[in-house]
Amino acid sequence: MKKTVLSIIGLALFSIVDANAQVNLQGGQSGNLGMLTFSRKDDFSKANISGSMYINEKYSTARVNGGTQTFMIRFNPYNNTMEYNNDNQEVVLTKDKNTLVEFLNGATYKLLTYKDKNSRSKEDYMKSIYDTPEVGFYKLEKVDLIPAKVPTNSYDQAAPAEYRRAKDEYFMKLGENTFVAPTKSKDIIKLFPGKEKELKEYFKSNKVNFTDDADLIKLGRYITSIL
Repeated sequence: MKKTVLSIIGLALFSIVDANAQVNLQGGQSGNLGMLTFSRKDDFSKANISGSMYINEKYSTARVNGGTQTFMIRFNPYNNTMEYNNDNQEVVLTKDKNTLVEFLNGATYKLLTYKDKNSRSKEDYMKSIYDTPEVGFYKLEKVDLIPAKVPTNSYDQAAPAEYRRAKDEYFMKLGENTFVAPTKSKDIIKLFPGKEKELKEYFKSNKVNFTDDADLIKLGRYITSIL
């Protein structure tokens, strides 16, 4: 009986640690306490939901918070979380403690506080397109859950709930402020008083697609060069 009680206590302690744990980071940024912190991922049935909540379901090698260690991580755009494969157990990185995730395939995600199109303050992981202290462009990748369709008459057809890739949203950062990226050259020009002439000439010579990563990188580099 005593051994049974001790075993139960041991399991309980293991569950507590497992639910909210951390790993010391080698070379981690001091602002993030040099820790990779994570908690247990919520489990729920996806049996009746088609599609995927991921853009890429595979875990990929990544560094966190500027550390030198690597971890197997994947981005969940439906929940806007970073998931960590911890010895074959799926856990979720603590968002406010893990603000920079750099995948070795070249993709980098930053946790940014921003204003959405309704001027509401939010905080999400965004994929970096161009990132400097002065100016940056970022992409918010999203997956939506489309509710199941229930027939309302004999002509309707039922449809299961579905995860569906949503349209990416683009954001711009000036200094510490991150906001919905302008989609017109005149609105970009207004953001840089005193640089109107240079920017007008740039847009006259360059056709810019404001939802094209390569164009935003080129624009970001030019803006940085004239600041």
